[in-house]
Amino acid sequence: MPTRTKGDVELKLNNTTKALLTTIAVLILGTAYLFFQRGSAENESLSYSETVAEKESATQSPKSGDNVSASVYIHVLGQVKKPGVYRFDKEPRGIEVVEKAGGFTKNADTASVNLALSVSDGTQFVIEDKRNAKKKAGASKKEEDDKKVNLNTASQEELQTIPGIGPSKAVQIISYRETNGSFKTIEDIMKISGIKEGVFNKIKDSIKV
Repeated sequence: MPTRTKGDVELKLNNTTKALLTTIAVLILGTAYLFFQRGSAENESLSYSETVAEKESATQSPKSGDNVSASVYIHVLGQVKKPGVYRFDKEPRGIEVVEKAGGFTKNADTASVNLALSVSDGTQFVIEDKRNAKKKAGASKKEEDDKKVNLNTASQEELQTIPGIGPSKAVQIISYRETNGSFKTIEDIMKISGIKEGVFNKIKDSIKV
């Protein structure tokens, strides 16, 4: 049986160590490869899931510009046949609001609203009564008339509130009516010395008889 030398033993140990190290290295590399492959697969799966979720979300979500709730409610009052609160799918025109409420009544003041304008949500849409409109016009006219100075009854101080009429002209007006009686028309004021057509045109809207 051959005798093993110290060198033979050391060589065998070196070969064994190398084989062991090689095996360990292969195991480490194999484990790392498997771990990397698993992580890559998980990332791909997650990415795919996210993509699917995004697509589903995009499908279910309303498109930009779409109105999720476009209901418009208008409260219609006044001279329509069926006053009340009405629902519309979008902002209606004034004429559509009136039609929804059954149309105008015979006393409706159709000029009190602009039927071509859009009516926004929550609006109280009122059709005025033309009889009230006439009363308002009459009241406004009376109010304006009440502000005018009466040439036949005004005092000197009141006559002096007329644009361009000073103390002297006011005295002449009073003297005229005491001598000639009441002014018949506002144009009669031009019979006063110094009050001609130019002055009359400036004060005619401020006087009455």
